[in-house]
Amino acid sequence: ELANRALLQSLLTSIPLLVADFVTLWILLFGVATVIERLFDLPHNLVTRETALVASLLLAPIALLANLYPALGTSAAVEFRQLVQSAATALCIFTGIGIVATPVNWTYFVGASCITLLFAVPALPAARFTARCIAARCSWWGAPVLIYAPSDIAAELFRRLTFMRDRGLKPAGVLLSADDYWTHGRRLEALGIPACDVRNALQC
Repeated sequence: ELANRALLQSLLTSIPLLVADFVTLWILLFGVATVIERLFDLPHNLVTRETALVASLLLAPIALLANLYPALGTSAAVEFRQLVQSAATALCIFTGIGIVATPVNWTYFVGASCITLLFAVPALPAARFTARCIAARCSWWGAPVLIYAPSDIAAELFRRLTFMRDRGLKPAGVLLSADDYWTHGRRLEALGIPACDVRNALQC
């Protein structure tokens, strides 16, 4: 039952990020391709909506392998790097498919992919941030966590995670060692921070 609930929670947390990544890359790729076609008077069917759709769909499994769904507990810097690398990989595959299909227009596919990636570097993280901020208002967003640390560190971490709900970690309480629990447990609870003896963690 716990495994099923954890899987469901992971899926619910991943969906807003997946949708944000897919929609952003699709809009960027199709938009850039359309502009290039019109500027250089190229055929308007080199990158259709369906082609851009397939290229954007490639991002999902690649990002999944890079642990970007649901990316709970991942630092912003690591997430940014993995997201850019995943987008670059998806666009490289798209370029390869385009070159194989129409070798004469290889410069078009390379250019469209490079420009799309250039715009994707700021756009993808921004889209993810927006999706997180919206989803963080919903009760189903994120995963509950217990913090195990010395009382002062645990209290500060509890406050930070509570404030940074967009990161997807929802602090449910603090686990303290036996000594810390008897000396600092009531003080934390007075601050509105649930505290438990680590020996009774299953009751938290």
